[in-house]
Amino acid sequence: MENGNRRNREEMLAEMVAEFRHLRNIIREVGEALIIRKESEVEALVEMLETLSVAELRAVSPEWLRRIKQLKVKPAKGRMKDLKQIVHIMEEFQEKAEELREPPRQRKKVEKSPPPARHARKLDRLAGETLP
Repeated sequence: MENGNRRNREEMLAEMVAEFRHLRNIIREVGEALIIRKESEVEALVEMLETLSVAELRAVSPEWLRRIKQLKVKPAKGRMKDLKQIVHIMEEFQEKAEELREPPRQRKKVEKSPPPARHARKLDRLAGETLP
């Protein structure tokens, strides 16, 4: 009986180890795909910036530079909250980029960024959601 339990344990353990190793590979694949997508989004924003007039560039650059420089991230820790901050700021920049691509008559009124506390609440709310 003991030999049967041992064999059963070894089989279960082997299956669990195999599945966890598979999970590790999935994490790596998803992470690499996310990195590639976010890098391409940054490049698309850079290309969009290169098409802006001087006036448009003056309108967005101070705020965007401030927002990027104020990011408080610790890349070496690999924290999900850091990634969420970056995703959030990229979404805001992409929204603004879409507005800048619209003809002048259709553009929305330029809005100031909400205060940092509002960002923190939104990030807390996003913490329960999955990343795109």
